[in-house]
Amino acid sequence: MRTTSSLSKREIILIVSLLLNVFLLFLLTRFGEGLELSERELQVAEQRAVTAEVEGRNALLREEASGKKVYQMERLFVSERTAKEELEKRYQKESKQYKDLVRSLTIKLSAQVKGIEIVATDDPLRPPTDTMLVSLPKNISYADSTWFTLNGSIVKAGEGIALRIDSLNLNTGEVSVDDVSTKPKWYSFKKPASVVRISVESPYYSMLSAREFSVKPKKPNKTAMIVTHAAAFIGGAVLLKLSQQ
Repeated sequence: MRTTSSLSKREIILIVSLLLNVFLLFLLTRFGEGLELSERELQVAEQRAVTAEVEGRNALLREEASGKKVYQMERLFVSERTAKEELEKRYQKESKQYKDLVRSLTIKLSAQVKGIEIVATDDPLRPPTDTMLVSLPKNISYADSTWFTLNGSIVKAGEGIALRIDSLNLNTGEVSVDDVSTKPKWYSFKKPASVVRISVESPYYSMLSAREFSVKPKKPNKTAMIVTHAAAFIGGAVLLKLSQQ
């Protein structure tokens, strides 16, 4: 004989299971919003992904204390078809040796050196003054031991003087690219946004522009997911019923 307390406990478990499944279906519907695009909208989105080039000043920039620059930009997606077309367009005949293009990333960097004084003297401990005569040619050199080195000399050029650079080296350091997702608030149902982080270690280099796209992942089968949740609910009810016998 079944008691009122046992029936109440079973009803509570069934109600909680039902509410959980309804909540899961709600999340599935909410996160799936915006995935269904018309053919025209999809073409426009893919064209933007293929041609979008973000200038450095328009990217989200964070400069760390070490001088490392971190740029953040939106991650764009294209279909497999568009990616393959871009692969053939970019590599032409060479594309035959490649099967698929899963991601494309192009970065343009520029280097700028400012505020460095290079003294023209053979004796670094005794730099020349404005009253000293400096015979030409005069060697010059500069090195910050990590990012920038310069070697050259000041020489006569016709009736004047000129700077002759024998070697100039600018080291970019580590340039890293990361795919990350922004973390929404715990109470928000917004879908995490996919972004690209480009880090440039050298303080002399900055990102002029970047273009990025990735092949869009295949959409989940909503029908299969709904059936799975329904099956889980029914299975839970059956197991509960068997456990009460």
